[in-house]
Amino acid sequence: MAITPSIAQTIDTANTPVWIDMMQDPSANFYETQSAFEQYWDGRERTRGDGWKVFKRWEWFWQERVNPDGSFPPADQTINAYTSWRIAYNQGLSGTESINGDWTEVGPRPKPINGTGQPNGNGRLNTIAFHPTNANIMWVGSASGGLWKTTNGGQSWTSNTDNLATLGVSSILIDPTNTNIMYIGTGDRDAGDAPGLGV
Repeated sequence: MAITPSIAQTIDTANTPVWIDMMQDPSANFYETQSAFEQYWDGRERTRGDGWKVFKRWEWFWQERVNPDGSFPPADQTINAYTSWRIAYNQGLSGTESINGDWTEVGPRPKPINGTGQPNGNGRLNTIAFHPTNANIMWVGSASGGLWKTTNGGQSWTSNTDNLATLGVSSILIDPTNTNIMYIGTGDRDAGDAPGLGV
């Protein structure tokens, strides 16, 4: 897809890296940004730190996520779709469903052993946050297992994120003036195990 006439007339995309600004502009068109990048790099030699790899990562991430016309979906599109689905699903329940059942763990095994000789479980953590005044309270964010909290220095953990639309947590911020306020960055930033839905 070619650059729109307004951009092509005002900016020389072959000599100006306009694609850098376009990557940051949610109203820019993916295919126009891609075209501006290709025009800029046509016949140009790459150098270390020139932004080529950054663009290619951005391109790889978005190429399967943009709308067919190259526009970017709204940031809240996934969470809105999930919320609509969850409401419809809950309305369709008969009221007789139960989470209780006769379950037996079958694996995966073996599990890592903690200092008491008891199995701990498997998993990868992306982030850890500490309470600003209580050393016994900590939070951890996992790649695809949600947010976990301990109030006893790690002896036991609880989670209240099992109903989130994504279980990846890559950053945690506790408000230092009001520790009842927490912000989490969703998604698995390291390996892409769980897509993010923003903060």
